[in-house]
Amino acid sequence: MKRSRPSRKPRTSVAGVSGLIAIAYLTVGNALGRTLGKALVGTRVVDYRTGDRLTWGRALLRALMMGVLALPAGLGFLSVLGRDGRGWHDLVAHSLVVIADPARTPAHTPG
Repeated sequence: MKRSRPSRKPRTSVAGVSGLIAIAYLTVGNALGRTLGKALVGTRVVDYRTGDRLTWGRALLRALMMGVLALPAGLGFLSVLGRDGRGWHDLVAHSLVVIADPARTPAHTPG
C-alpha cells in the first residue's frame, strides 16, 4: 500500500499579508497626500522641497521606511522628536507633514 505524502502547499503568513496591505495603504495614502488618520486630524504629506504631492516612488519609499522604523517596537519613530519634527521616513523620502487647511484648524477657527 502506497502512503500518500502530505501536500506541501505554501502557507501564507498572516503577518506577511498584513504587512503588504499596510505598505500598499501607506503608499497610496502618501501619494494622495493623506491617509484616513491624517484626514481625521487635518494634516497631509507633501514634498519637502516643492510642497506638492509625493511621487509614487517617494510615497513607496516613505511607506517602506515606516515599516523599518516600526520593527524595533516602534522606537524608530522617536526620530520625529528632532529639531524640525521630521522622522527618518520623512528625511529619506524628502517629505513633510503639514496642516491641510490652516483655516479649519481649531486654533484658526473664526469666532
